[in-house]
Amino acid sequence: MPVMTPIVFERYESEDQRHAARDLVTEAFVEAVQSGIDPERMAEEAMSCALRELVALRGEAAVARQLEAMSVDVEIGAFSAHMRRN
Repeated sequence: MPVMTPIVFERYESEDQRHAARDLVTEAFVEAVQSGIDPERMAEEAMSCALRELVALRGEAAVARQLEAMSVDVEIGAFSAHMRRN
C-alpha cells in the first residue's frame, strides 16, 4: 500500500476544501436567486465580496496579478457554462 506523503495529503485536503467551498457558494447563489435576487446582481456582489476577502488576505498587488491571469481564462472561455468543471 503506498504511503501518502504530507504534500499529497495536503493536495487532497485542499481539493476537498475547494469542492466544499464551491458547493457552499453554489447553494448560497441558488438560495438568493430563488429569493428573487437577480442572478447578475448576485454574481457581481459575490465577486465583490470575494475580491475584498482576497485583498484583505493577500494584498492589492497579488490580487491584481491574479485577476490579470484570470482575464486570459475568461477570454478563452474557461468560465463558460460548457467548460464548467466538477
